[in-house]
Amino acid sequence: PRGGEALVEQARGVKAPANSFAEASGAQARDASGTVRLTTLEIYAETILPPILRDLHIAHPAIHIELDTAEEPRDLAAGAADVALRGSNAPTGGGLVGRRIAPDPWTLYCSRDYAEAHGVPRTRAELAGHPLIGGGGDKVWRRYRAWLERHGLEGSVAIQHASVTGMLPGVRSGFGLAVLPSFVADRDPGLVRCLPPVEGDPASLWLLTHERLRHTPRVRVVMDFLGDRLTRLARQAPAKERQAT
Repeated sequence: PRGGEALVEQARGVKAPANSFAEASGAQARDASGTVRLTTLEIYAETILPPILRDLHIAHPAIHIELDTAEEPRDLAAGAADVALRGSNAPTGGGLVGRRIAPDPWTLYCSRDYAEAHGVPRTRAELAGHPLIGGGGDKVWRRYRAWLERHGLEGSVAIQHASVTGMLPGVRSGFGLAVLPSFVADRDPGLVRCLPPVEGDPASLWLLTHERLRHTPRVRVVMDFLGDRLTRLARQAPAKERQAT
């Protein structure tokens, strides 16, 4: 029947460009090689990224990742880095492209062992008497200290770490409570969220590059790989499953 022939021809017309796209994508992945400088906070580099970067290397061994964990955001427009995994309310800087991975507000956590031994403070008033782990580097500590001062809790800081990554094992050990990024802490089965994030907190995790690099094969491969894996991770382990009952 003529109708059937028309459908076959139409299908062939759709299949051809689809095959061309798949072949072009495959060729891009095969051609991807060289160094990609990835900048992110140390806490992301040491928690969520290692298994993802391992699998990236297995899939694309010709790509070399240079991992930069500077606290201050690198200027992608100036070429200080190629790809950024960045916590931000809204990324700033001309020519940035990428995607929002997930909400990532920071709030207070303790370990499950601490919760069983001392209970979980569920309000700011209940925080009095619980030791707090301070620090996190200059940028984090400015915000953290201001929050403590607003609630009269600056005297509860029992230990100070130079980096956020130092705070994380302190919380896991049961020493006390600390403010941590929810994208990391909610996916740690040993941690309990004490307080909900501030309602309407716009902080999110963003994967970014600069528009002049977006079609460079090695950068495109890294962006696609990280974006896929991080988005899948964001759909797992909802925060409510990490809270004590």
